[in-house]
Amino acid sequence: MSLGSHRHTRPVEAKCDIKNCTQPAERSFPKDKVQNILTHGLKDDVGRRAFLCKEHYKEYRKKTKTERLTDRLGWAEPRG
Repeated sequence: MSLGSHRHTRPVEAKCDIKNCTQPAERSFPKDKVQNILTHGLKDDVGRRAFLCKEHYKEYRKKTKTERLTDRLGWAEPRG
């Protein structure tokens, strides 16, 4: 999938929204979810969606792996 072909991508010149990162943006996610998952911190001018470069996207996917699996399988986490 090339950048720009998915509905949650920015134009090619867009940059990652993580502080001190200047890599090109790969994908976007809701800002609140990214803030809760990644500890690097977002830039101040981020809108509703946070755009991540390939490296930070990979980290985000690793940290949300179990959440995505339970969503896909339709399981809820046990309440206790």
